Amino acid sequence: MIPRAWTEPAVAAAVKEWHRGRGADRTLAPWGLPDLSVVPGYSLDDIVYNCVGLQSPAQARQAIKIWLEALLGLGVLVVFVALWIAAWWLPFSAITLTLIGVVGRKLAVDFREIRAGHVSQVDGDIWTERRQDSEGGDSIFVHVGDLRLDITKEAYTMLRDGGPYRIYYLPRAKRAVGGQVLPAWRPLSQPRPT
Repeated sequence: MIPRAWTEPAVAAAVKEWHRGRGADRTLAPWGLPDLSVVPGYSLDDIVYNCVGLQSPAQARQAIKIWLEALLGLGVLVVFVALWIAAWWLPFSAITLTLIGVVGRKLAVDFREIRAGHVSQVDGDIWTERRQDSEGGDSIFVHVGDLRLDITKEAYTMLRDGGPYRIYYLPRAKRAVGGQVLPAWRPLSQPRPT
């Protein structure tokens, strides 16, 4: 549990900043301002934890869910390779075993980062990207400065190109877990970088 004396000033500052961008001033809150409060992990309750460098309980549950889905995929791949090795023992199975090792190591690193619960933040303009894979699911990213972070489908539908945003992310997993619209938000006026 986070000590109350440590979090109260950060929480008060976060709430003040949150409401500042939603005032009646059209320069601070233009029409079309993205409402991230409906996206899991992006609500004011989640941002309060993020402001002190921690994941909220909802963000931790969501990260564990994503991790478990990846672990299930790895398990299916392991069973497939085990059956393939037992039936054929083809040289291609060595490449697949290497892939399993790499994915397993990444899952172990991600799990340690999720359990630690520390998040980093980056401020700036964003643009989103969706890569469609013919063999699997879509890969969805948000770009902030030099970072490319994984995001959920819900966040992809609500985030609009522009800024400034403050995005909270897991540094090693390169996954955005939360974010907020900062005051003076405006849509991206130039074409997306390639």
